[in-house]
Amino acid sequence: MSHNTRKDEMMVAHICQSLDQHSQQAHEFDDKLQLLAEQAQRQRQQHLQNRQQQKKWWYLGGSLAIAATVTMVIFSPKLIQQSTHSQQTKAVAIHTSVDPQLLEDMDMLMVLGEEQ
Repeated sequence: MSHNTRKDEMMVAHICQSLDQHSQQAHEFDDKLQLLAEQAQRQRQQHLQNRQQQKKWWYLGGSLAIAATVTMVIFSPKLIQQSTHSQQTKAVAIHTSVDPQLLEDMDMLMVLGEEQ
């Protein structure tokens, strides 16, 4: 049995030595593996950059929406006041654009009505 054991040990040693020598040599598979690893890393970086850009746009859009809301809250009362003021001004302008002759006639009628 020791003879077979000795042969097995020699065979194991030979196989280990062959595998060691084979593993130390450069192979085409190693280059392909390296290329695949680099490609995967580039894709991951690109994906992360796209997500960061999407977040930037989302934050920008949210900021613009908040700014628009604040602007509306600040300027809405002023715009309402201006529109009511301009309507009042138009009403005054309408009343002041009455014919002066008509006003004199109405004045005379009032005086005549008081005399009676």
